[in-house]
Amino acid sequence: MKNHHYYCLVFLKQNNNFSFHMSEFFCWTDKPKMTIDIISKVRNKADPAGDSILLSCSYLGEMTDEEFTGGRQFEKDWFVCIGEGQRMGGE
Repeated sequence: MKNHHYYCLVFLKQNNNFSFHMSEFFCWTDKPKMTIDIISKVRNKADPAGDSILLSCSYLGEMTDEEFTGGRQFEKDWFVCIGEGQRMGGE
């Protein structure tokens, strides 16, 4: 199994009623770096309107898919795969 570099990105968006909503997304890359392009792609999935801001970006480490998931299935709406030609998971 191939190792990937995993990240957790958290976005914050202000709602119409002045409350806030936080979205958490996980992604992986083939190389140990996070770029503006990757952050933009994840943000577009988190908030297609583009009104959210990046609150944090955490590096979780280099591991296989099995190590990251522990064998569990995750909902594709909050997991974004970026790598091998910048493909997006679930699309």
